[in-house]
Amino acid sequence: MSVVIISQTTGSRTIIHSNKNLPELTLDDFKKLDMSQYSWIHFEGRNVEEVVSMIELVEFWNENHISEHDRGHGLGHKALPISIEIEKPRAEMQDLIPWADVLFIGKDFAEFCGCTNMSETLKKIAQDAKPNATIISAWGEQGAMARGHDGTVVQSPAFCPHKVLDTLGAGDTFCGAAIFGLSRGKSLQDSIILGCQIAGIKVGMDGFAGLDKACNHIMYGSGEL
Repeated sequence: MSVVIISQTTGSRTIIHSNKNLPELTLDDFKKLDMSQYSWIHFEGRNVEEVVSMIELVEFWNENHISEHDRGHGLGHKALPISIEIEKPRAEMQDLIPWADVLFIGKDFAEFCGCTNMSETLKKIAQDAKPNATIISAWGEQGAMARGHDGTVVQSPAFCPHKVLDTLGAGDTFCGAAIFGLSRGKSLQDSIILGCQIAGIKVGMDGFAGLDKACNHIMYGSGEL
């Protein structure tokens, strides 16, 4: 059970959490998924050993469902990109870094690793990441910075609302919007800008009701805010 206390003054939240008997997602659970129905697989940095096993399953699927002919001609199934959000300041989370195609590094974990800003975070994480991994570092009101697979660094400012009402879920909102952008072929910079825009709207509202209309307005110029 989680109890969330939200400050009416700042919109910041304090979470009191008890997890005595809630099981984490297991490999057996993950095996039940039909990979052909997905275009992107995203993991949270939680139960590390199980997550690594799940990633190995995705990599096995990629290797066995994409022929060399398909790889060269864009036919049939495309490889499923694997993204991981690493947020919790725990040493074992570092074991997940080499496994992701796209890494979302939270501020708490970055500071745990000794980083003092987003630029340091990208350089630090790149040392252990895949050579062609995309690394994204989001620091709330400081916006986001990302390093592409070719080493190019891009940045987005934060889009702060007039009043912060509820920050709960802002990080997940950023990740979801950025993944949406990347999965639709947007550039890395446009994708993190989209993430910051949608996250900024989210923290200016209570909960998530109406966020879909705001997303449509930003992405397609449709719907009323």
